Amino acid sequence: MVLENRRESRVEPETEATLAQLFEQHKSGERSLIYCACSTFAKSDQQFLERLIEAVSVCPQWDLVLGLGGKLTPDKLPNLPPDVHAFSWVPQLQVLKHADCAINNGGINSINECLYFSVPMLVYSLKHFDQDGDAARVAYHGLGITGDIGQDQAATIRQYIRTLLTDQSYKKQAERMGECCRRYANRAAQVVEALLDSQPSTEERDLVTSREEVQHEKR
Repeated sequence: MVLENRRESRVEPETEATLAQLFEQHKSGERSLIYCACSTFAKSDQQFLERLIEAVSVCPQWDLVLGLGGKLTPDKLPNLPPDVHAFSWVPQLQVLKHADCAINNGGINSINECLYFSVPMLVYSLKHFDQDGDAARVAYHGLGITGDIGQDQAATIRQYIRTLLTDQSYKKQAERMGECCRRYANRAAQVVEALLDSQPSTEERDLVTSREEVQHEKR
Protein backbone atom coordinates (compact mmCIF):
# COMPACT_ATOMS: atom_id res chain seq x y z
CA MET A 1 0.00 0.00 0.00
CA VAL A 2 1.34 3.46 -0.95
CA LEU A 3 1.42 6.11 1.78
CA GLU A 4 0.40 8.96 -0.48
CA ASN A 5 0.88 11.71 2.12
CA ARG A 6 4.16 10.53 3.61
CA ARG A 7 6.74 13.18 4.48
CA GLU A 8 10.28 13.07 3.07
CA SER A 9 12.35 14.61 5.87
CA ARG A 10 15.62 14.59 3.91
CA VAL A 11 14.34 16.83 1.11
CA GLU A 12 15.81 20.34 1.17
CA PRO A 13 13.50 23.38 0.94
CA GLU A 14 15.41 24.53 -2.17
CA THR A 15 14.59 21.21 -3.83
CA GLU A 16 10.90 21.58 -3.04
CA ALA A 17 10.90 25.12 -4.46
CA THR A 18 12.57 24.05 -7.70
CA LEU A 19 10.21 21.11 -8.10
CA ALA A 20 7.20 23.33 -7.47
CA GLN A 21 8.30 25.52 -10.40
CA LEU A 22 8.71 22.45 -12.63
CA PHE A 23 5.28 21.15 -11.67
CA GLU A 24 3.74 24.52 -12.49
CA GLN A 25 5.41 24.57 -15.91
CA HIS A 26 4.20 21.04 -16.51
CA LYS A 27 0.55 22.07 -16.11
CA SER A 28 0.60 23.69 -19.54
CA GLY A 29 0.93 20.27 -21.16
CA GLU A 30 3.65 21.56 -23.47
CA ARG A 31 6.50 19.86 -21.63
CA SER A 32 7.06 16.27 -20.50
CA LEU A 33 8.38 15.40 -17.06
CA ILE A 34 10.63 12.35 -16.78
CA TYR A 35 11.63 11.04 -13.37
CA CYS A 36 14.57 8.76 -12.68
CA ALA A 37 14.80 7.14 -9.26
CA CYS A 38 18.47 6.38 -9.49
CA SER A 39 19.83 5.70 -6.01
CA THR A 40 20.93 2.21 -7.07
CA PHE A 41 22.05 3.38 -10.50
CA ALA A 42 24.18 6.08 -8.94
CA LYS A 43 25.95 3.59 -6.72
CA SER A 44 26.85 1.14 -9.46
CA ASP A 45 26.74 2.75 -12.88
CA GLN A 46 27.33 6.48 -13.21
CA GLN A 47 27.98 5.90 -16.90
CA PHE A 48 24.33 4.99 -17.35
CA LEU A 49 23.27 8.30 -15.81
CA GLU A 50 25.58 10.13 -18.19
CA ARG A 51 24.00 8.32 -21.15
CA LEU A 52 20.53 9.14 -19.83
CA ILE A 53 21.43 12.82 -19.48
CA GLU A 54 22.80 12.81 -23.02
CA ALA A 55 19.59 11.18 -24.25
CA VAL A 56 17.43 13.90 -22.76
CA SER A 57 19.70 16.86 -23.50
CA VAL A 58 18.73 17.08 -27.19
CA CYS A 59 14.99 17.20 -26.43
CA PRO A 60 14.29 20.71 -25.11
CA GLN A 61 10.64 19.89 -24.44
CA TRP A 62 11.61 17.28 -21.83
CA ASP A 63 12.47 17.89 -18.18
CA LEU A 64 14.43 15.19 -16.37
CA VAL A 65 14.38 14.95 -12.57
CA LEU A 66 17.11 12.80 -11.06
CA GLY A 67 16.60 11.65 -7.48
CA LEU A 68 20.07 10.48 -6.47
CA GLY A 69 19.02 8.91 -3.18
CA GLY A 70 22.09 10.03 -1.27
CA LYS A 71 24.43 7.68 -3.13
CA LEU A 72 25.73 10.46 -5.38
CA THR A 73 25.78 14.23 -5.02
CA PRO A 74 24.70 16.56 -7.83
CA ASP A 75 28.20 18.02 -8.12
CA LYS A 76 29.39 14.61 -9.37
CA LEU A 77 27.30 15.28 -12.48
CA PRO A 78 28.79 18.57 -13.71
CA ASN A 79 27.65 20.72 -16.63
CA LEU A 80 24.08 19.49 -16.58
CA PRO A 81 21.84 20.74 -19.39
CA PRO A 82 19.25 23.31 -18.27
CA ASP A 83 16.41 20.78 -18.52
CA VAL A 84 18.11 18.19 -16.28
CA HIS A 85 17.64 18.65 -12.54
CA ALA A 86 19.63 16.51 -10.10
CA PHE A 87 18.88 16.36 -6.38
CA SER A 88 20.32 14.34 -3.52
CA TRP A 89 16.79 13.56 -2.35
CA VAL A 90 13.36 14.17 -3.85
CA PRO A 91 9.82 13.57 -2.56
CA GLN A 92 9.26 10.64 -4.89
CA LEU A 93 5.49 10.41 -4.54
CA GLN A 94 5.07 14.12 -5.24
CA VAL A 95 7.19 13.83 -8.38
CA LEU A 96 5.30 10.76 -9.59
CA LYS A 97 2.03 12.67 -9.34
CA HIS A 98 3.31 14.91 -12.14
CA ALA A 99 5.57 12.54 -14.09
CA ASP A 100 4.78 11.42 -17.63
CA CYS A 101 7.15 8.47 -17.35
CA ALA A 102 9.59 7.09 -14.81
CA ILE A 103 12.89 5.23 -15.00
CA ASN A 104 13.75 2.74 -12.27
CA ASN A 105 15.71 -0.47 -11.66
CA GLY A 106 12.75 -2.80 -11.21
CA GLY A 107 12.44 -2.65 -7.43
CA ILE A 108 8.94 -3.67 -6.43
CA ASN A 109 8.36 -0.59 -4.25
CA SER A 110 9.21 1.80 -7.08
CA ILE A 111 7.03 -0.18 -9.48
CA ASN A 112 4.09 -0.17 -7.07
CA GLU A 113 4.38 3.59 -6.61
CA CYS A 114 4.54 4.17 -10.37
CA LEU A 115 1.45 2.02 -10.84
CA TYR A 116 -0.40 3.79 -8.04
CA PHE A 117 0.05 7.08 -9.92
CA SER A 118 -0.45 5.51 -13.37
CA VAL A 119 3.05 6.33 -14.61
CA PRO A 120 4.51 4.24 -17.49
CA MET A 121 8.00 2.91 -16.80
CA LEU A 122 11.36 2.36 -18.43
CA VAL A 123 12.95 -0.39 -16.35
CA TYR A 124 16.68 -1.07 -16.23
CA SER A 125 17.16 -4.11 -14.03
CA LEU A 126 20.47 -4.53 -12.24
CA LYS A 127 19.65 -8.24 -11.83
CA HIS A 128 19.37 -7.94 -8.07
CA PHE A 129 16.83 -10.07 -6.24
CA ASP A 130 13.49 -10.00 -8.12
CA GLN A 131 14.31 -7.12 -10.48
CA ASP A 132 14.46 -9.23 -13.65
CA GLY A 133 11.09 -10.81 -12.90
CA ASP A 134 9.53 -7.46 -12.02
CA ALA A 135 10.86 -5.90 -15.23
CA ALA A 136 9.50 -8.80 -17.29
CA ARG A 137 6.04 -8.34 -15.80
CA VAL A 138 6.07 -4.61 -16.49
CA ALA A 139 6.78 -5.36 -20.15
CA TYR A 140 4.33 -8.29 -20.35
CA HIS A 141 1.42 -6.22 -19.04
CA GLY A 142 2.20 -3.28 -21.31
CA LEU A 143 3.06 -1.00 -18.40
CA GLY A 144 6.44 -0.01 -19.77
CA ILE A 145 9.62 -1.00 -21.57
CA THR A 146 12.65 -2.93 -20.33
CA GLY A 147 16.13 -1.88 -21.36
CA ASP A 148 19.67 -3.23 -21.09
CA ILE A 149 21.70 -1.05 -18.75
CA GLY A 150 24.99 -2.36 -20.10
CA GLN A 151 24.18 -2.02 -23.79
CA ASP A 152 21.72 0.81 -24.37
CA GLN A 153 23.31 4.01 -25.63
CA ALA A 154 21.81 7.49 -25.48
CA ALA A 155 19.94 7.14 -28.78
CA THR A 156 18.23 3.94 -27.63
CA ILE A 157 17.31 5.40 -24.26
CA ARG A 158 15.90 8.47 -26.01
CA GLN A 159 13.79 6.32 -28.30
CA TYR A 160 12.41 4.31 -25.39
CA ILE A 161 11.42 7.49 -23.56
CA ARG A 162 9.86 8.96 -26.70
CA THR A 163 7.84 5.77 -27.18
CA LEU A 164 6.50 5.91 -23.62
CA LEU A 165 5.54 9.55 -24.07
CA THR A 166 3.82 9.15 -27.44
CA ASP A 167 2.36 5.63 -27.48
CA GLN A 168 -0.78 6.07 -25.43
CA SER A 169 -1.23 2.32 -24.95
CA TYR A 170 1.33 2.42 -22.14
CA LYS A 171 -0.44 5.27 -20.38
CA LYS A 172 -3.84 3.64 -20.75
CA GLN A 173 -2.58 0.35 -19.36
CA ALA A 174 -0.87 2.13 -16.46
CA GLU A 175 -4.14 3.94 -15.74
CA ARG A 176 -6.05 0.65 -15.67
CA MET A 177 -3.55 -0.90 -13.29
CA GLY A 178 -3.39 2.28 -11.23
CA GLU A 179 -7.14 2.20 -10.73
CA CYS A 180 -6.86 -1.37 -9.44
CA CYS A 181 -4.03 -0.39 -7.08
CA ARG A 182 -5.91 2.57 -5.68
CA ARG A 183 -9.10 0.55 -5.25
CA TYR A 184 -7.14 -2.14 -3.39
CA ALA A 185 -5.44 0.48 -1.21
CA ASN A 186 -8.79 2.06 -0.33
CA ARG A 187 -10.25 -1.34 0.52
CA ALA A 188 -7.25 -2.19 2.69
CA ALA A 189 -7.60 1.13 4.51
CA GLN A 190 -11.28 0.44 5.14
CA VAL A 191 -10.46 -2.99 6.61
CA VAL A 192 -7.85 -1.48 8.94
CA GLU A 193 -10.24 1.27 10.03
CA ALA A 194 -12.96 -1.29 10.68
CA LEU A 195 -10.60 -3.34 12.81
CA LEU A 196 -9.57 -0.28 14.77
CA ASP A 197 -13.18 0.74 15.28
CA SER A 198 -13.99 -2.74 16.58
CA GLN A 199 -11.38 -2.47 19.32
CA PRO A 200 -12.71 -1.48 22.75
CA SER A 201 -11.98 2.01 23.99
CA THR A 202 -9.74 2.68 26.99
CA GLU A 203 -12.79 3.21 29.18
CA GLU A 204 -14.30 -0.08 28.03
CA ARG A 205 -11.06 -1.96 28.68
CA ASP A 206 -10.80 -0.40 32.15
CA LEU A 207 -14.39 -1.45 32.89
CA VAL A 208 -13.69 -5.03 31.81
CA THR A 209 -10.53 -5.09 33.93
CA SER A 210 -12.43 -3.81 36.96
CA ARG A 211 -15.10 -6.47 36.55
CA GLU A 212 -12.46 -9.18 36.26
CA GLU A 213 -10.78 -7.93 39.44
CA VAL A 214 -14.12 -7.96 41.29
CA GLN A 215 -14.84 -11.51 40.11
CA HIS A 216 -11.36 -12.58 41.19
CA GLU A 217 -11.85 -11.08 44.71
CA LYS A 218 -15.18 -12.92 45.11
CA ARG A 219 -13.41 -16.21 44.50
